[in-house]
Amino acid sequence: MGGNGGVDRANMATGDVYNNLERLRLELRALRYDGPFDARALAAGEPAAFLPLLHHAFLGHSAVLARWLAQGGYELYSKSDLRFVELLFRVARVEFGYRHSLTPAQMLTAGFAERKALFAVDLLRLCAHKANDLARAAGTPPAASIRCLLYTSDAADEEDS
Repeated sequence: MGGNGGVDRANMATGDVYNNLERLRLELRALRYDGPFDARALAAGEPAAFLPLLHHAFLGHSAVLARWLAQGGYELYSKSDLRFVELLFRVARVEFGYRHSLTPAQMLTAGFAERKALFAVDLLRLCAHKANDLARAAGTPPAASIRCLLYTSDAADEEDS
């Protein structure tokens, strides 16, 4: 297992799944996620591995963000997996102006690991950014542990182009 968190590179699918899972791990660390990170299940695209990560992004890391979502009519607690995922996609589209090629149905089936990892990374960044904005608007400093990484890697990628 070693330093790669249990991801066996030899058995990984083609593409950049391993690096995207590492990006996901870093984003979760920035949001102080301390729950399970099952790299093998994530690499297989298991929905049960991704849903707790998304739950933390939207409801667990920032009370300000969770309250903002509830006030906006997005009741994410006590929902079935299908309803929770549908609401996540709606929040991403309506509130963040974000669309992804992944569909809610694909999110809830096995497979599509790389797309799910990319989707989760983007949502984690959007949630961190929004939580920071909400905290600033309320006159409280954003938690030092919640870094907004939304533009750091994207800006570096554009400079390399």
